[in-house]
Amino acid sequence: GLAEAIAAIHAAGVVHRDLKPGNVMLVDGQPVVIDFGIAHVPDSTRLTQTGMVMGTPGYLAPEVIEGQASSGASDVHSWGATVAFAATGRHPYGSGTFQTIFFRVLQGKAELTGVPTALLPLVAAALATEPQARPPARWLADRCAELPLGGGLPADVGPNGTRLSTASVGAPPANGLNGSRPRAARTAGGVPPLVP
Repeated sequence: GLAEAIAAIHAAGVVHRDLKPGNVMLVDGQPVVIDFGIAHVPDSTRLTQTGMVMGTPGYLAPEVIEGQASSGASDVHSWGATVAFAATGRHPYGSGTFQTIFFRVLQGKAELTGVPTALLPLVAAALATEPQARPPARWLADRCAELPLGGGLPADVGPNGTRLSTASVGAPPANGLNGSRPRAARTAGGVPPLVP
């Protein structure tokens, strides 16, 4: 549902720029994206100063941290971080000073232990450090809609025709890094709960 919302936002020509758990509400078991306070229409005049970073440190894409403009790919990165948080209850880039968090984001050092096996390749692809390596939101929404509630990914081909498997994106084995089965936190509607 969250990938579907981001795809709809992008289809309307808007970049949210501050997707994070606190900006997602669950209404009747479905995610609703809120707070478009710093959203941006790419062809419009920018309201932020050059070099000014707006957003939440652990949910910003690397290119935004480096001072580049936000894009749909930036929202996809934030989607990956938000879904990782929903699945594990932890901020994927940890805590600490914003400099420490920014360093982890720039280095691609997300902690994804505990993300359900079926979601892991999608989240890992969304968190790619290079924007052009991230899949579009529409592709993510389509793959998420195909996910079985208790199994692996049925569609194993990525948006550019490459095989998409846990091995191809450097994800842990199906039983998790610590040998335990990953646990998916879900609501009755099958949507991971998001809490700030």
